[in-house]
Amino acid sequence: GGLFCPDSAATVTSERVVLGDETPPSLCFSDFLRAFCDLPRSKGERVKWARSLGLEGELARHIPIVDAWDSLKALRNLDGSELESMVDFLTSRVTSFARIRIKQGVMKLAEHKQQGYRQSTAREFVNNKFVMDGAFVGRFATLDDFYQGPEELIGVPNPRIMEGCMKEHIARKNALRQFTTSNFGFTTWPALEWEFVICPKAGFHYPHTPVEPQLWPKDCGWKGTRGREAVALARFLEREDVKRLKKSADLMEEEVIGLRLYTGPMFVLYNASLRGFPDKDVACLMDEDGQNQNRYETTIFCIASGVTKVAKVSKIPQKHKLYRGLG
Repeated sequence: GGLFCPDSAATVTSERVVLGDETPPSLCFSDFLRAFCDLPRSKGERVKWARSLGLEGELARHIPIVDAWDSLKALRNLDGSELESMVDFLTSRVTSFARIRIKQGVMKLAEHKQQGYRQSTAREFVNNKFVMDGAFVGRFATLDDFYQGPEELIGVPNPRIMEGCMKEHIARKNALRQFTTSNFGFTTWPALEWEFVICPKAGFHYPHTPVEPQLWPKDCGWKGTRGREAVALARFLEREDVKRLKKSADLMEEEVIGLRLYTGPMFVLYNASLRGFPDKDVACLMDEDGQNQNRYETTIFCIASGVTKVAKVSKIPQKHKLYRGLG
């Protein structure tokens, strides 16, 4: 068995890593996994080092406890001069401790350096280890970013959900901007994909259709063992398997639309909105002048909600394997 990564067309097996059609014989799975675990994450390391100093514990220790049921009551009721006095008190208690702990932490880092430890940058590490061309440095977030929720990252969804999803695909500046999928190699654009999911035109030749590859245009360059079928939303919702899932998961129609869009080529732009890379896909979120980025905030909220609901009623069949990514 192996892990299939659609964005990179890489399959990781227990013996080797296969990149596209090439198999580097010197790169075994254990080397790949060890290197991945050692890959430097600069921002994460700074946060981890700062937390290792224990400054928050020392600060908490000096907060007066005036109520056993509300340990922060002494701070909640402060105002005016009392607030200033408390800030001065806590600052004086923590300052000397912080100086000692920061000095100890820095000296510890210096000891590591003397022992021959050298922290390389992420780009240097990737290129030196695997001699990979085009390697990029990812963006690593924190727990604070996680708890702020998607609103902080992509914005607040439209309360008129269907209207919001529709406008994100047919009315925003990138609605007609073409992009190419990384997995199946065909080109499309947001407005066309909205039409494909909601109400496809009879007789129109949509990208990666029909289902049978032998009927695809010659020299189209599309990949995959099967294509997709253009089915209007109303007809799609009448399928027995869709009706059962929609009922058991209590899915809204907008969530069904979002999930169908996400399992099609639009995943390229949704992922680019959330990840901020790769640059070529992020550029497809913009208008022709590189402005007015479309974040697909309403659609992505529908997708997240739909996935959560479906996950609660889905079971992995016996004897089936679930492969998870390493990231």
